[in-house]
Formats: sequence, C-alpha cells, structure tokens
Amino acid sequence: CSSDLSNFERTEKNGGTIPMLTRGQSARDMDLGQESLSSCAEECAVSAAYSTELNDMGAPDPLIKHICSVTSGTARIYIIDNSRSTLALGGSIHDNVDGQMIDVSIWDEIRDTVLRHARFNVELGVPAEFYLLNSCTQPHHTSKVVVRGKHDIAAVRQMLSRDPRGGTPLVKRVGDIMPRVKHMLSVASKVYVTVITDGIPDVSTRQNTSSPNSSWGFVKALRDLSRLGEVDIIIRLCTDDEETVEFYSDVDHETENEGFNVDVVDDLLSEARRVLAVNPWFIYTPALHMIREAGLGYLFDHINERPLAEGEKRRVQALFRSDLQVLNPLDGSRGVMLRRADGPAWRRLIVHRLFLVLLIFAAIVVVFDPVGARAFVEHPSLEAFKLTVELALTEFASALRVTANEIVLFFTSSGSAAPLRTINGHQ
Repeated sequence: CSSDLSNFERTEKNGGTIPMLTRGQSARDMDLGQESLSSCAEECAVSAAYSTELNDMGAPDPLIKHICSVTSGTARIYIIDNSRSTLALGGSIHDNVDGQMIDVSIWDEIRDTVLRHARFNVELGVPAEFYLLNSCTQPHHTSKVVVRGKHDIAAVRQMLSRDPRGGTPLVKRVGDIMPRVKHMLSVASKVYVTVITDGIPDVSTRQNTSSPNSSWGFVKALRDLSRLGEVDIIIRLCTDDEETVEFYSDVDHETENEGFNVDVVDDLLSEARRVLAVNPWFIYTPALHMIREAGLGYLFDHINERPLAEGEKRRVQALFRSDLQVLNPLDGSRGVMLRRADGPAWRRLIVHRLFLVLLIFAAIVVVFDPVGARAFVEHPSLEAFKLTVELALTEFASALRVTANEIVLFFTSSGSAAPLRTINGHQ
C-alpha cells in the first residue's frame, strides 16, 4: 500500500485536477460541475422531509430542513484513517434501537461513522468524496469513492472491507487533497473536509520540530488548506488515548487562536458526558453528534464547553419541539430532549439527587466494607465519612466499569424522573 495520491488523480494541463475513473463510473458521474450541484440542491429540497438517517436518530423536521438549506451547494471530502492501529479495541457504536453503546474495534467505529455519513450526504443531496489515508495499489481495490447516490454506498462498503495497514501520514494526505479542494471551491459555495482518525500524524523529517509529537506540521497543513477559501475542517477522533486527545486539543487551541475553522469532535459518549457536565438541561443525541461531525457544530456552539447563556439556550431550543422524546446515549433511557432547568424546581431536583446519592453510599459501604461501616458508626467523624464515601464510590465505579465522576454526574445532573436507570447495563 502506498500513501501517495497517484492512483487517485492526475494533475494535467491548465493546472486542473482530473480524477481517475473507477470501475462502473462515467466521466459524467465524476464531474463536479455547476449543473450537478444545482441538481443536488433540487434533490436536497425534495428529500429534506425524508432524511431518515437523522429522523431515525431523533432529529425533528425543522432541524433537518435547516441543515438541508445550509448545506445546499456545498461539497464534502472525507479522509479515513485506515492505519494498523485502528485494529485495536477501544471503539463504540450506538444502537439506535435500544440506545445502548456497543464495544467494538476502532476500525469498526470508523467504518460505522463513514457509512452513516455516506447515507447522510446522499439524503441531503451533497456530493462527497471518501479517501483512505493509506491507499492501496492492488488491482480491484479502490482507495477513493465518489458518492452521488444510493448506488455508491455499496462501493464505500467495499472500500472499507479491507483490513487496515500502514501508518498515519495525515500531513501528506491533507496536502495531497488540496488541488481537489481548490477545484471543488470553483463550483461549490463551501467545502467541508472531515478527517476521521485515531492517532497522531506521522512526523516528516522535513518538519522543523523539536518534539516527535509536535503539532507544528499538521497545523501548517490545516492552515494551508483553510487559506484556499471557504473550507471548514472537522477532526473526528476515534480514541481514548490521553496523548492523542491532548495532541488534538492543542491543535484545536492553536487553530482557534489563528481564527480558521477547525473543529475537533470526540466520540459520542465523550461529547455527551461533556454536555451533561455543563448543560444538564440538554440530552446530546447521536443525531446532533453526526451534525457536528458534518461541520455544522456552530448550531450548538460551546454546548460542550460551558453553560450556555439564556439567548444561546433559546436559539438551541428553537430547533427542537419541547416534547421531543429521545434516547440518552449515556444510559439508554428515553426522555425529553430539552429538560427544564429554571427556578426552585431545578434546585430541588439537585438536592433530591444528592440525597439519593447519600442513601446509595450507605448501601454501598455495607456491601463493600461492612467492617469499615461498623467502625464508622461506632466512631463517626467528618474525615471518616469523607474517606468512607471516597472508597465506596471508587469501588462502586470499578464494579460498573465507569469513573467516579460519571456516577456523580449521573445522579446529580440527570433530569429524568424515572426511579430506575442504568449505567453500563446495571440498574
């Protein structure tokens, strides 16, 4: 397998980029001219009410129609990390039927994400191109698929059927697609570039860096890409590795300081937990996650970073019905997407949850440490209580394979009135 783009396209006369045809495609299918974009816009207007990919995940028609409107006349490019590291476990897929998260390999999560977006773009009438990070030169195997209709989704699935291999040459691949992005911008109002990855970019010896994991080269590549015109870049992380998450957090901060459009989106559960921590009145759903993966995160700007101001809340609430029932990806429970978070009722709810936590702690201590519980009853003190609670919470979290903070957030921030809820399948 080669990481160059020679089998994707050839730069020919007049500086234009001519894509190579794959089996079964005509030149008309590969052309991204103004006429084809117009037909896509017409298809988008017709299909807005039938976007089942978003409807199935709980998105209401007003939001779908708004997304269809703002994406009309745009184009998309996806870079899909198929490096060897993606074979490891550590991924997760959301089951739309029961709302539970299924543990899978990172590559399975990447494939699921790519196929969802292929269907998503077809329904919205947005032309999209999918590139493997490590291209394959073997016959009968393609490393690029142009998606213009439902019949192309099978080609995407076939492209993803090969086992991952190779490294993570993200800097080189971003540079390779720049001529294609430039060509798209000549006929599209905006180009969205989504990078789906689990790792830190390989460092070229030509980069002027002092650290093997320096973000300098990658940020420079993103900067050059952004300067081509109306380009929004989304980095979809498929990893919990702390070093990798920290690397892309640095990239996010650097690009934000420079003022170009780069958004780093973590996996569904991680983003849902962040939203719950700062905006507990709102359930972060798979539909909203896919919308952010598609570069439309400005609709919910800062919702995972800080408590929204009243005006920001109203803008978000205007996109949803007040009675919209959705599945919560954190525990699979069904509830109203927009919870009430105003006045004494909300404060009473928090007090009630805190009291419930204390009752549960009492039961946990008896189960996990009966000797310690008896000692605490005989010799009560604030320090003994703190220590007992901390130990019990740690043991309980370990038994459920979650963190102590998740349990605290679960009981203190949830707006559901259901007496029984679940964490990782445990009631």
